[in-house]
Amino acid sequence: MWSWFYSPHRLPKAYNQWISSAADIDPRLIQALRLCRQGDFLYGQDTGKAPLLTSLCNELGMPPEWGDPTQTVPIPCELYHCGRGKSCEVHGITRFLQSWKFAMELYLPLQLLSKLRSPGTKAYLAAVADA
Repeated sequence: MWSWFYSPHRLPKAYNQWISSAADIDPRLIQALRLCRQGDFLYGQDTGKAPLLTSLCNELGMPPEWGDPTQTVPIPCELYHCGRGKSCEVHGITRFLQSWKFAMELYLPLQLLSKLRSPGTKAYLAAVADA
């Protein structure tokens, strides 16, 4: 995940796209976090990167100044959560459940298909447990 987040160019393109679809995070937010790490998106300084998150604020119906690091320190959690609520704990649980659902949609059918060679109730229960 570190490579996907900070060095996506190091990953195969298809793998990068798959992780991006699983993550389901607005690319502007990812870019802002990458810029923070590089030192190009700084609180209290005008680095010219404010339009990156102010456009996200406008799209989500939030005050545009929330996305400007010269006006708002720190960026509010609601913006990081892309308008899905104020609570970081609730957002974390929601993200976990979304990721679990995504994984089950992918791995459960694969596990079930692999158990077709030896059908039986035990094999199908094992497939669900292995997914």
